[in-house]
Amino acid sequence: MRVPECNAQFSNDAILVHRRVDVSVAVSVAEGLLTPVVRDADKKSVLAISSEIRELAGRAKAKKLRPEEMANGTFSISNLGMYGVDALRRSSTRRRGRSSRWGQVVARAGGEGDAVVLGRKRSR
Repeated sequence: MRVPECNAQFSNDAILVHRRVDVSVAVSVAEGLLTPVVRDADKKSVLAISSEIRELAGRAKAKKLRPEEMANGTFSISNLGMYGVDALRRSSTRRRGRSSRWGQVVARAGGEGDAVVLGRKRSR
């Protein structure tokens, strides 16, 4: 892990750096948001993580996740930009060191000298 401090949790009197990388992934369901956890994500390939997220998301939507599959994530991610969401606010009740939330990529006009240029920008 390149930056272990990003996989940390704040307690009342210390910063707890986790040895395991257990990533909570936000999954939108009819009743709200569930966060199943990909365990030991740092030891898996991107393809394996993608497959596991797809499987966990499917079981979340089918209401087949067990409580322990949604507990004790050390890092949170959300990609609600695929649903047209521009910006997200932190919704975690745990004090994680990092919660990564991504909005959609949108076309924006900007200036460069006297010229107006079109570009793409990730909203956060």
